[in-house]
Amino acid sequence: MTDTTVTTDSAGVKTVQFDGTIENAYGRPLKELKFKAGFTPVTAISFSGEYEHLTSYDAIPAKELPDKDDILTVVNQARKANSRQKTTQKALDDAGVIKPTMEEDPALQLKSMVAGMVAAKDAQGNKRYTEESATKLAKQILGLE
Repeated sequence: MTDTTVTTDSAGVKTVQFDGTIENAYGRPLKELKFKAGFTPVTAISFSGEYEHLTSYDAIPAKELPDKDDILTVVNQARKANSRQKTTQKALDDAGVIKPTMEEDPALQLKSMVAGMVAAKDAQGNKRYTEESATKLAKQILGLE
């Protein structure tokens, strides 16, 4: 996703445009999902929008400032996430689970290569590879075919 600042005013607010591409939704690639009647199935959907980005604390409208309950919720969620991560890692370590590494895991190597190839663009900004073509070429390079 890319962001582009459009305008900035002196009140601590700037308009930021953003865009991106949706290739997965609901935990699956778009090509695996059903589409409504009359819609042509696609593998990618482009989107764009804009929002007012606040550049100073003083620009936050009073009605949007968090109250004490909001702050408490944020702090507790952060604490829970931190504890959950540490507890999960300890459970994995105690069970002897070894984290896959690029050096030892062909599936991780393939995933990384495909991601890089799909992200690559030519001089005109066009994607060089589809997921399918990148997977095929990466498997060839890694000797996984």
